[in-house]
Amino acid sequence: MKFDLYTKCILTVIAVLLMFNLSSPLIDTAQANNHDKFEHIKVFGPGEFFDTRTGDIWIYSLATGSVDFYSRLVELGQPLQKP
Repeated sequence: MKFDLYTKCILTVIAVLLMFNLSSPLIDTAQANNHDKFEHIKVFGPGEFFDTRTGDIWIYSLATGSVDFYSRLVELGQPLQKP
């Protein structure tokens, strides 16, 4: 039985799609693991970030492109601790 060009192209497309389908769980797992890395960081304002593990508050300055430590939240209702 002789295969023509159309059949070879269709079989190649099917093989590529099957390989992509088999590799997609690996890609999804890698993306999920990378997302969990910053799950403890919360954004609460433009350029303001809160670390829920340590209580640190960080400010990002668009003008200078730097990240500066602002203060630390130790207990709710208490004043922020300055460095």
